[in-house]
Amino acid sequence: MSTDTPQGEQTERVESQGSETVETVATIMVEVRDTAGAAASREQVEQMIRCRLDRAGIELPDSEVAGLAVQLVEGDEPAQA
Repeated sequence: MSTDTPQGEQTERVESQGSETVETVATIMVEVRDTAGAAASREQVEQMIRCRLDRAGIELPDSEVAGLAVQLVEGDEPAQA
């Protein structure tokens, strides 16, 4: 018998959880973008993201949450040539 199977199954579960987390964060970003409005400050948007992440049971470092808020407030569209 091989001991690789349980470890392989564990790896698949972790990858699946990572994928679900990415999808959940993307959904949260869309919700916050639609809810916040153009007049919301970066701090307000950051707080909205944190609140929704807490409700979803997702922990992200402060720097990542701040970066997500900046993306929503300032946009992340590429410069037009």
